[in-house]
Amino acid sequence: MLGKDLKFTTLGTNALDEHASHCAFICEGNNIAIVEGGNTMRHNRQTILETNVEKDSDVYKKLEEKVLSFDKVVSDSFKYNRWFE
Repeated sequence: MLGKDLKFTTLGTNALDEHASHCAFICEGNNIAIVEGGNTMRHNRQTILETNVEKDSDVYKKLEEKVLSFDKVVSDSFKYNRWFE
């Protein structure tokens, strides 16, 4: 549709719903990233590599927890649903 040949997966019911809260979880090699409400964070599963969020803000820790939680859900889904083998 957009001329993109990259593989992607989506979760949810309607990405076009303007009233719903949306975020993007991105895997790129060993790095993972999240984009949510104008906030971005790139992580290597050990430390934050890049973010536009102030380190002292409440959003910083919540965004880090969210990106690592998404990573665990995706990893567990592959592992325990036998997609891993």
